[in-house]
Amino acid sequence: MLKLDWGDAQIWMEIAEMLYLHNVKNSKEFPHKLTGYPRGNELNVSAVCAGYAFELIFKVLAKVGNNQPKSKHDSSAAYKHLAPEDKVRVDRIIVNHGWSNSTEFLEYLDKNFCHGDRKYWMRPPSGGKAKVVFNFGGRKGMDALKKLHKELSELAIKRINENQEVFEYWPGTDQHI
Repeated sequence: MLKLDWGDAQIWMEIAEMLYLHNVKNSKEFPHKLTGYPRGNELNVSAVCAGYAFELIFKVLAKVGNNQPKSKHDSSAAYKHLAPEDKVRVDRIIVNHGWSNSTEFLEYLDKNFCHGDRKYWMRPPSGGKAKVVFNFGGRKGMDALKKLHKELSELAIKRINENQEVFEYWPGTDQHI
């Protein structure tokens, strides 16, 4: 089950990157073309997908540490449930990617990717173009965030594999997860 959640996080990050690249001029991977949605709306959907990808990775890491994060759309809420040794590892990874600390990164995610108003970023109530809320530069850019997500994902799959025997069966049954 945790490997499925881990895989979902990878898919959401790929979708975020595809939507982002689709809306970046001169992108060779996904040339910009009209899809019927304003560019800003698609960039905001990209941000929402990236936020969900990070949220899922933090939830997987929390579950590996035998904690169940509450179902909330803030990455910081899932981060709070990480085992102490995983927090140290995650903090080190975040700092290595240019953030001053995990708090700075989590506040950025919660405000810009996982905010409660994110459903309105995709389609403003007026039906017009959405203001782009995703800051694409430096450590906040899609390339940098994808690399950070990849490293957190590698930690998550490593932790899942280390604890495979713990997660091998559904609790109270003989079924493999």
